[in-house]
Amino acid sequence: MALRRMAGKGAEIMLPGHGVPVFGPERIATALADTAELLESIESQTLRLMNTGANLDRIIHEVEVLAHLREKPYLQPVYDHPQFLVRSVWRRYGGWYDGEPDNLLPAPRNQQAREWVRLAGGVDRVLKRAGELAAAGDYRLACHLVEYAVIAFPDASEAHESRAKIYADRSAGCPSLMARNLFLHASEASKRHRRDLAGGW
Repeated sequence: MALRRMAGKGAEIMLPGHGVPVFGPERIATALADTAELLESIESQTLRLMNTGANLDRIIHEVEVLAHLREKPYLQPVYDHPQFLVRSVWRRYGGWYDGEPDNLLPAPRNQQAREWVRLAGGVDRVLKRAGELAAAGDYRLACHLVEYAVIAFPDASEAHESRAKIYADRSAGCPSLMARNLFLHASEASKRHRRDLAGGW
């Protein structure tokens, strides 16, 4: 692996693409070796679960960073996120099918959203529950609900207001720069009554 080859070069200063510089050959070698171990572990865990027939959703939530690497300052998810790495491994070895048969030839997402919101009793109930979940700190589920509300009712001001707040709050507590920026993008889009600024929808 490239990182292990780099670790053997005896560099005095390492300037990573993301994060602070690392000084000294021993510290650099340790940082590179630890990063290699983390990546190898994520790949091996993902492949082990894939070989049992696990789907992508299960793997994303079961693969973990090894305990002795979690607190390393240079391995904190300040830019990327372990779940993003799992997705990359899945794409390389598993391709486009996520293991969920209902996603194979799916109904349009806006049609799904309208049906789920209807079954829930309407957009007001969905937004109320999304707010309750966010207040309890469950931003993952709150985002799913508020997203469905906006997809089902793209012109509803109250849906966009709720979405803007939930994503802004989630972004504020997220260490991953990539995720934080995407959450903020969603929040800013809803302030303009859109789901996406770049895509114009």
